[in-house]
Amino acid sequence: YNLIIFPYRGFQSLLSVDDQINALTAIRKHLDFEGRLIIDLFVPTRDLFDQNSEIFYHLRDFEDDSETIKSLHHRSRFDHHNQLIHTQLSISESKDDQITSKRYADFTLRYLYTDEARYLFEFCGFKIQEISGDYDGTPYNREADETIWSLSLN
Repeated sequence: YNLIIFPYRGFQSLLSVDDQINALTAIRKHLDFEGRLIIDLFVPTRDLFDQNSEIFYHLRDFEDDSETIKSLHHRSRFDHHNQLIHTQLSISESKDDQITSKRYADFTLRYLYTDEARYLFEFCGFKIQEISGDYDGTPYNREADETIWSLSLN
């Protein structure tokens, strides 16, 4: 393949370093020599780790055509040893200020620090072509919330 993309934290759904190495090794076998691998990672921050695991934090609201408002909240527990974030999403639907339904969804992601990701990609035989701080191509800096990695075979 000429282009392989792990969008919106997909790579972080691989919950161990071994899983990440296995995925990168498999990708190497399928990526054309001139091809690119794009991986989006969030940057773990102190604000993230300072969250109380018992509190649901508001993320955003959406309103659809039927004037139903969907509210998205989250809370997270951390396994710092394995660098895992166990998150529970709460999705509430309301109309005319009355909650009509509420659902929950659980998922786990593995966070990587930027220097750790750089080492992992290079260890697995990739060359870093570019690191952006967002999909608009803003150069990465230590204040960025995201890293968009553009990798090629080394």
